[in-house]
Amino acid sequence: MPARALVVSYALTFYLTSPDATSDAWGNLLLTAAILALPVAIAIAILRYRLYNIDIIIRKTLIYAMLTALLALVYFGSVISLATGAGHIHRYRANRRWPS
Repeated sequence: MPARALVVSYALTFYLTSPDATSDAWGNLLLTAAILALPVAIAIAILRYRLYNIDIIIRKTLIYAMLTALLALVYFGSVISLATGAGHIHRYRANRRWPS
């Protein structure tokens, strides 16, 4: 049933909108709805019938994203702290006076 609605929406979209109708608001709305119908239908099918073990994929994606963010935080924190420390050492050596 959803496949039929998808085919009908695509057919109506390309039948009702002319190629030069760039300012036609209803045609643009219908075209947008028809283009978005396919990814929405796929997402509904994946979530409804548990295709591709999507819960495992989502869980692993979230774990890898958190680990990547943590690694980036540690990296940039160490770079900033080392740069600050190097700046303090450089200023100390520049301001130190040698005995003459």
